[in-house]
Amino acid sequence: MPIIRSFIKFAWRHFGLRTRYLQWKGQKLVNEWEYLVDNAPDRADADRRVLIIPSDPVLISRSTGDQAMIDAIKAEWTRRMPDAKVYVATVGGDADLAAGKLGLEPLPILQDGSTITDSYTASLAIRPDVVILMGADGVDGSYDPSFSVRNLALVDLLSRSGAEAYITGFSVSRDFHPLVTTVFDRIDENVAVNLRDPVSFARFTDASDCSAREVADVAFLLKPQENRSVGRLNKWIDEQRSLGRTVLGLNFHPLLLELDHRSALTDLIEAMAEVVEGLLKTGDIAILLIDHDERGSSSDALCLRPLYEMLTSRFSQRLLYPEGRLSAPEIKALSSQLDGVISGRMHLMIASIGAATPTFGIDYKDKMEGLLQLCELDCDNLASAETVLADPNDFRERIMAWIADLEAQRSKVVAALPSIRKSALKNFAPLK
Repeated sequence: MPIIRSFIKFAWRHFGLRTRYLQWKGQKLVNEWEYLVDNAPDRADADRRVLIIPSDPVLISRSTGDQAMIDAIKAEWTRRMPDAKVYVATVGGDADLAAGKLGLEPLPILQDGSTITDSYTASLAIRPDVVILMGADGVDGSYDPSFSVRNLALVDLLSRSGAEAYITGFSVSRDFHPLVTTVFDRIDENVAVNLRDPVSFARFTDASDCSAREVADVAFLLKPQENRSVGRLNKWIDEQRSLGRTVLGLNFHPLLLELDHRSALTDLIEAMAEVVEGLLKTGDIAILLIDHDERGSSSDALCLRPLYEMLTSRFSQRLLYPEGRLSAPEIKALSSQLDGVISGRMHLMIASIGAATPTFGIDYKDKMEGLLQLCELDCDNLASAETVLADPNDFRERIMAWIADLEAQRSKVVAALPSIRKSALKNFAPLK
């Protein structure tokens, strides 16, 4: 049986079966949405309700980036509508428990097998004033066009039924799926469509006739949180700095490799270990490993834990992998104390830049260049897993050059922040 399962998994990934299935599923959803557009019912009077459609309705906040966006959205709409009840769409079960821990009302409308019609009807039942689709990187269809189509269809239909509708800033990769552009080309004109960087905005306007605007990611609005957990790590940072060391954060993860190249993950971990070892051997660098996502096969721990185990015996004083996962506000507070952050996660970059800390990105789905452009930062401070694998020594030299320029990089970030925060608030600005 294990051999059969392995073969099925290999065929699913490498013979195009996954792509064909998701295409079929996405087209079926488009057909259902087009029927509903022509037959959408009028909505009952609104009732001071806000509905968030999250990036991951199953795990809700196991991604720290998702938690950052949810926290920022909730804070903004609680400020605007203090008496409103804030809901989040879920698949039910454990997702409802996770929603409750974030102070949100779960609305289980996205279970497997439910149709757009089911989700739409259940959404109307709470009579939402406002519906917000969290954008991030789950809207352009590059991961799963059926997931993107479903969420877009839901926010479109609720807008047509009278809800104030927003899609928070999202990325568009080179793999902008044509099924998704089909929806955008017919989306209700009252939906506020926001792109979170200039590269994504250009790709979107090239592919779709839909009216859209360029903003900054809503997570830039997240407030940092200092507490005892952050304080303990800050103490370690201060001790390292008192010894004359530059203190860096580091994150990388399996999604840096495309699905059909995931077999190279061990090679990537070994290459990054070689890079980190070279940095630590200089004697004047300390590194804090930052866990930013714990979602199954894409969990950061799958990379950070083995790297730590390879190196901790030789560099125990200058390499730290904290026990316990920090929340999004805690990570933003921690980032402000670091000299720089090397990040494979988009929202760790956003947290660091938002805390006025320079970042070096390890890109995936070609998303990060636009973020650096938005912040008027040097796009040379960007690499990929492929470049790390090809020549770890060259990547280490690039990191060393970046470290030598940290002071100038920080000045650029500080200068850009007021404009970035203003742009992030545009996610919820009126269309007219």
